[in-house]
Amino acid sequence: MTTHRAFFGDAHYDFALKAPQIAELQHLCGAGIGTLCQRIFRGDFAYSDLVETIRLALIGGGLDPQRAAELIEVYSEVTALERLAEIAIDVLGKRYFPPETGPEPEQTGELDAEALA
Repeated sequence: MTTHRAFFGDAHYDFALKAPQIAELQHLCGAGIGTLCQRIFRGDFAYSDLVETIRLALIGGGLDPQRAAELIEVYSEVTALERLAEIAIDVLGKRYFPPETGPEPEQTGELDAEALA
């Protein structure tokens, strides 16, 4: 799983949604992870969808749960919704979409002179 690093509140933090955090997120938001991703990706989210995603991702990234709750309490109200959504989208995207491995090389049947050198 890929960790997302972003600035939130007062510093850069690691964010990751692991299985226990996903289970808790689904419970708190009353929706499965697929539905929650769709809501957030298309901008049809509840405020709690954003802040719980961020709080739980801070915990999954290694932050103490109490410190994660403190950060949410202090900074979520003064952070623009657009920024909260951006962090939540980035965090969920790291978990939802596979990492890019790049395009497959074309198969031309010809030998690549540079590869042989």
